[in-house]
Amino acid sequence: MQNIDLSSLPSLMSMKERELLFKSSNKVEGNAIEIGSWMGASTIIIASGLRNGKIYAVDPHKGTTAHDANSVKDTFQIFTDNIKKFSVSDKVIPIRKTSEEAFESWNGEKLGMVFVDGNHEYMHAKYDIENWMKFLKNDGILIIHDFGINGDVASVVFDCVVNKVRFIKRSDSLVVFVNDGTTSILSKINLKIYKEIREFLFRNEKRWFAKTTTNLWKLLNNIF
Repeated sequence: MQNIDLSSLPSLMSMKERELLFKSSNKVEGNAIEIGSWMGASTIIIASGLRNGKIYAVDPHKGTTAHDANSVKDTFQIFTDNIKKFSVSDKVIPIRKTSEEAFESWNGEKLGMVFVDGNHEYMHAKYDIENWMKFLKNDGILIIHDFGINGDVASVVFDCVVNKVRFIKRSDSLVVFVNDGTTSILSKINLKIYKEIREFLFRNEKRWFAKTTTNLWKLLNNIF
């Protein structure tokens, strides 16, 4: 683990999400894999948090919906420059492939962490989560980003995750699970309530009662 100024990273993640990702990475035994690296912010956080492992950073760095949406042709050089800038190059193994290509050529190594932040459409998220979970070690950590913000990601979590691994922590839209052979009905209820409130707020964001609910939700979110 190395010290890092999380606020200095070029990331859309909230500070609470960055802190949770860093702390979770520090608990990992072995190597981690990240599906969706973009420009390297989450890669840097995980690499900095890992105590004795490396991170496989999977991203084609071109031709994705994110590249099209942001009018960026290729992010690999920016990614490389960022991991050098934050001195984690020796802990990062870039895999310039899609998730599917990387999975099909994977060597079978079991992983201490799987972090999924790739294509958020239902079938893509389902593919990433279901397939890479197969390589998660016993007591390994599964982390998923954009739960509660993206409806498809939340649906995949309820369809494919909550009945297989145990939810342990949420911070904004980052959710953390552990593969310890158990699940928890209380954690499922926690996530279900969060999902329903988020969807309600997005549907009614211009109405006065939604604004009131938003303020209350922010208060509760800071407490819990």
